Amino acid sequence: MKLMHGFLLILFFSSSMTVFAARGQEGFLQGNKYFAEGNIQGALESYQEIDNKGPVTWYNSALCHVQQGDYVSALVALRRAQKGASVSILKKINFVLEHVQKNLALAPDSFFQRLATQAPSYLSFFWMQILCLIVLLGIVFLTFFHFKKAQWIKFALIITVAGLLYTLCALRWINECTYGIILRESPLYVGPNEQFHTKGTVSVADYVVVKAQEGSWCKIRERNGIGWILASRLSLIE
Repeated sequence: MKLMHGFLLILFFSSSMTVFAARGQEGFLQGNKYFAEGNIQGALESYQEIDNKGPVTWYNSALCHVQQGDYVSALVALRRAQKGASVSILKKINFVLEHVQKNLALAPDSFFQRLATQAPSYLSFFWMQILCLIVLLGIVFLTFFHFKKAQWIKFALIITVAGLLYTLCALRWINECTYGIILRESPLYVGPNEQFHTKGTVSVADYVVVKAQEGSWCKIRERNGIGWILASRLSLIE
């Protein structure tokens, strides 16, 4: 796929020289070389050997999985690539993500999923707080000086603060959550043992919240409620 090959080279030239240490950079360059030669498995193995994988490495790994037709692994790699990605890289990730979701017959990300994965790339939690403080100071200033013609401005600022506070709370909750992707269809149990009753199933590529881990079991929240699955059926987005 020439289009995806092009993305690989763009990311390499724009990011690799500043992101990777010498050893990781060597593996990254080797992976790019294999990819250009059509040795997709060799490229994937080179990327996987890099210890501290950044967004670019996960993105390139996802391209390898797409070339191999392994869309679930590609989805996992893309979700990991989203964490800490710059705005320019995030746009490329989202483009491939839409292709992967379409092949897996998944719905596009909801508003909250986009907020969870993309908001930190555009505006950090710290700057969100600074912006909220500036708007609050604006409201105090307008109130103190009793500007008669500024009531509508004050009202707009209050609405803005309410929206910012809501977003801040959502971001704090989102950042404290651990997410995972279901690797294969699995029964959802009431407790962390196959002797417990099942309460349904989770499907391949489902995006879930991991609430706890007990031995070889994970407690998850998915669209139909909370239950337990084997940890081996799940890939954590770390």
